[in-house]
Amino acid sequence: MASTYTSRIRLEKQGDGENPNSWGLILNQNVIDLIDEAISGYEVVSVSSVAVSLTTINGATDQARNFGLSFAGELTADVTVTFPAQEKIYFVNNATSGAFNIFLKPFGGTAVTATGQGTSTIIATDGSTINQVAFEEVNNLTITTSLAVSGETTLASHLNMGDGDIIKLGDSADLTIQHDGSNSVITDSGTGSLLLRGEDVAIQSDDGQSMATFTKDGATTLFYDDSAKLATNTGGVTVTGIVSATSFAGDGTTLSNVGKTVQVLQSNQASALGLGTSYATTNLSQAITTSSATNKVLVQFNVYTDTRSDATVGKAVFKLYRDATDLGYIGSAACDGGRLHTMVSMQYLDTPGSAATHTYTLYAKKENGSVDLHDSDMIAEASKSFITCTELTY
Repeated sequence: MASTYTSRIRLEKQGDGENPNSWGLILNQNVIDLIDEAISGYEVVSVSSVAVSLTTINGATDQARNFGLSFAGELTADVTVTFPAQEKIYFVNNATSGAFNIFLKPFGGTAVTATGQGTSTIIATDGSTINQVAFEEVNNLTITTSLAVSGETTLASHLNMGDGDIIKLGDSADLTIQHDGSNSVITDSGTGSLLLRGEDVAIQSDDGQSMATFTKDGATTLFYDDSAKLATNTGGVTVTGIVSATSFAGDGTTLSNVGKTVQVLQSNQASALGLGTSYATTNLSQAITTSSATNKVLVQFNVYTDTRSDATVGKAVFKLYRDATDLGYIGSAACDGGRLHTMVSMQYLDTPGSAATHTYTLYAKKENGSVDLHDSDMIAEASKSFITCTELTY
């Protein structure tokens, strides 16, 4: 009686009385060794662009009998691998490269796409269809206690966590990250520091506006409504805009260019001048040369007036000129009934806008009554009128 072969992994079944003196050898080679191959065998199958049919040999080693199959090579086209039309379970590893796919199909059956490159799967076939477990993709996996992973974990898309869920880092969960439903919170409760490192670090609003930027070996800049307001530099800090504070510490002796008086010029005179009803120049005038276009000039007048009322209130009014520019009204003096001798003090803070010589002149007129400046009735020296120009830098 001739030998026959099993239908699945093609093991030799010797007939009664067959193979005298070699029956044991054939049993070892064509049965026991092949069972070992079917259970634990692992073979690398080369693929590239041509369809491959796994070898199937009765009673001898072949590709299709192995439990483990690894497909290797650089794919230059999609490749179909055909399995025998027999029931079997395989472990399949895709070790190929190239931007193409491997398709697995039983002889005469329907092909399925193999697991992705660099991953493995288990397939089971009934000879006409192939079913596979895709280990590279697990849908809706629920772990009720904990999951320990040795090595790196790679996510294909994203990690989806709900409100209140916490990412814990460190042996004692020293660093936690969570969204509590209202706020996004990063908490460092460890003994060290929370370090944020980068060549250039930017903090932005949710719509991309700059709030703060930090540049390595460069400026740290703070913004208001996407506009830079404070920036560090090699010499200190540059502020754009107005600085407001409730108090300042220190005596300011080390500060420079903060309300600094650059020069003070003054002139005076005591001659009499009667005022008419139209603005006219007085004898009070002072020239000053500013050292910077951004500097300011504080102009102060102290004018002795002799004002007498008639049927109405006696009144003198004053305005200031810088060169030919009328800077406007700056003060007045008046009396109601009788005569008034008084010193009128007026101040004006001007920004000339150029580093040049500027002449400030007091103009005056009477609106009612009779008004004299520096009247002869005044007491000498004590009644002198004067103008002071002070240049300031900020």
